[in-house]
Amino acid sequence: MKKHLFWDNSENVAQLVTSLAVGNISICTTDTVLGLLATVTKNSFELLNKIKGRYEKPYLILVPSKEEVEELVDLKTNKLKDLIESVWPGPVTLIFKAKAKVPDFMKSNQGTIALRIPAHQGLQAVMKVVGPLFSTSANLAGQVIPETVEKINPEILKEIEYIVTDRKDSGEALPSTIIDCTDPEKIKIIRQGSFKINL
Repeated sequence: MKKHLFWDNSENVAQLVTSLAVGNISICTTDTVLGLLATVTKNSFELLNKIKGRYEKPYLILVPSKEEVEELVDLKTNKLKDLIESVWPGPVTLIFKAKAKVPDFMKSNQGTIALRIPAHQGLQAVMKVVGPLFSTSANLAGQVIPETVEKINPEILKEIEYIVTDRKDSGEALPSTIIDCTDPEKIKIIRQGSFKINL
């Protein structure tokens, strides 16, 4: 088993920060499902692809604040701004049209980017130091998302440095709700997850 760290231990969080900053990947509990976390670099993107065995889809990007969101997308309408205020921080992924300056490895072939501000104190502490993070479920492409650390595929465990969890199991973890905001006039729910919302 990889070294097990805990979110409520500040020294453990500092270890995770140091590890992520040099390009390592860890598995962490979040405010949704168990996730692989990595800094937002091309090298990390390629390593995540190798670990998961997928190459076509972009990864969710966790950001610490709305200011970071506005670095990546144009929030052109009050409708988008109101939606962000109502769902973030929290387990909701919003898909936007990315600004032209955003690197290709951060967005889809269609120029979209998936963002989330998590409601998780540990993740926020990490991002204050290393910036935004790639996040993706801790499973191989096409396989079931593991509900517990014990169910993570051993092939994935070989590739990561730490497992970081909350001290107590918070119960069944659910994936984030996904909302398509690429057309601000036709915002639509793609997947209902742990955050229940009607548009």
